[in-house]
Amino acid sequence: MLRLEGAVTRLRIPFGVAPELVVLGGALLVGGCGLLLGLPAVVPDGPALRFVEHHYFSPLVVALVLQAIMVAFGRARGGPDQRWHSLVPALLLVPVTILVHFNLKAWMPLVHRRLFDVELIGTDRGLEPLVTLLFFLRRAIAAPLDRLGVPVDAIYHGAFVGMFFVALSAHAVFDSLRGLRRVVLGACFILLAGGLCYWVLPARGPFLFRVGESRLADAAQADMLGRFQELVRTGRPPPGYFAAPLAAMPSLHTAHATFFTLVAYRRLRWLALPFGLILCWILIEAVAAGWHYLLDLPAGMLLAVGTVWLLDRTLPDA
Repeated sequence: MLRLEGAVTRLRIPFGVAPELVVLGGALLVGGCGLLLGLPAVVPDGPALRFVEHHYFSPLVVALVLQAIMVAFGRARGGPDQRWHSLVPALLLVPVTILVHFNLKAWMPLVHRRLFDVELIGTDRGLEPLVTLLFFLRRAIAAPLDRLGVPVDAIYHGAFVGMFFVALSAHAVFDSLRGLRRVVLGACFILLAGGLCYWVLPARGPFLFRVGESRLADAAQADMLGRFQELVRTGRPPPGYFAAPLAAMPSLHTAHATFFTLVAYRRLRWLALPFGLILCWILIEAVAAGWHYLLDLPAGMLLAVGTVWLLDRTLPDA
């Protein structure tokens, strides 16, 4: 149901159900349908569990501890909105999101066997000056950092994980509990919607056609491509595949970085500049390291903008 309040249109969820539970239900429905249709369940092994814990659960745990400290010292923001039980649906959503997202990503070549790498590299070649510019910027930024001994290749993923830690922690300390819920819900929605978007234009990445600037990415891509090919050949996920499936379109690194930056600009303006700089690096490195085609980047940004739009109508800022 739609309700017009001033200039803002909100989506009213019946019976006061938390939006996290609506997204949770959708995730379970999609994942369950995939299993019923015979798609193989992809479950995490030890290394994948450590990856998930470091990437997703540790930032959330740190944020919850900081939020508890703020409440204990009477420094929490948001007044009556500081109801801890309102965070329970988000805590349920996070593990389900991770499990469903990586299964959606792994299922991509089984659901849609037609890959669009040739078409997407064609758009890159049509925009070759922009690709060349991104490669130039990568080299220009990396050169002085290399001389200082900075592991440039590790920044792409390291800064991305860092954004999860900083975003959740900052919103836990300086924002309301509702603000923290928005960040968690938005990040989960991007993972789930992005997992489905992988099926629209399935692709592996431009590393198939050109040499990237990152040796670390080269090694990871070679390993992931071998596993991808084994999955396509056998229809069964190889060992350790949970956190290793390939998927290029859209760029969820770009989507999350854009989302965190937009939310920071609204609620924690001081955080928007460093997040914006990380976003710029992710845009450069995503192409220069061979992870993404040019069109993957605006697709990821559009997903982030759509997520903010949806949050404004289901879980407005307090």
